[in-house]
Amino acid sequence: MKNRFFTLIELLVVIAIIAILAAMLLPALQQARARAQGTACISNLKNLYFGVSAYADANKEFFPAANSTVYYAERKKKYTYFGWTAVLVMYKLLPEYKKGSKSNIYLCPTGTYAPATSQGWSDTGDVSYGLAKGIKGGGWGKRAYYEPADEYYHANRKEFLEPEKRNAILGGDSIHTQSLYQTNALYVKDPSVTNRAVGIGGNRALHMRHNGKANVFYPAGHVKSLSKGEITPDTWMMYAGAVNPGAQ
Repeated sequence: MKNRFFTLIELLVVIAIIAILAAMLLPALQQARARAQGTACISNLKNLYFGVSAYADANKEFFPAANSTVYYAERKKKYTYFGWTAVLVMYKLLPEYKKGSKSNIYLCPTGTYAPATSQGWSDTGDVSYGLAKGIKGGGWGKRAYYEPADEYYHANRKEFLEPEKRNAILGGDSIHTQSLYQTNALYVKDPSVTNRAVGIGGNRALHMRHNGKANVFYPAGHVKSLSKGEITPDTWMMYAGAVNPGAQ
């Protein structure tokens, strides 16, 4: 019997078939991965809500402020703009993670990070999911701790029982539209502002990173995935209509 070998043409045909199959399967694999990451993100937000809810239980119905000035007794140091996730860790309401950890409940699996913050979540909580930043002079509770110049407010859980705030978002997927990191604060706007999209700049807004949707959580504890069309004035929230190139 004669030994039979692949000819060059047959080999190229086989390679072409494999390439076609890979091209057909890759989008499905990417979609499956995106769904898994979205599910993980939702799970993170549910766990974070347990922390903010426990904080409200212990602090006269006030949720933590997105940023605060605190005195960290264990470190004997005063911190300005101490992020809400770090506050919850400091009070042992949420588990502590090592500085630089990229895989934890404080960071979205598909979050965007600038090179300066590529180390992941920090122990001051400045890189994490965003919490609603209160409106100066527009309610949302009281100032964050004791810093006179601080415009970050504690939102009162009871305040969200008011009819005009029943659809208000408390926190979720976030981005700094200029610096491209997952920011711990989300700017909110009064419902009189009809255009909810913000462009590149010093904006901290919801990031539509999950197939065009952002995962958010509410004061009552439920979590949703919202498209741009669902971020309406009654949500009090802004979303990133534009970000620097390479962020999405």
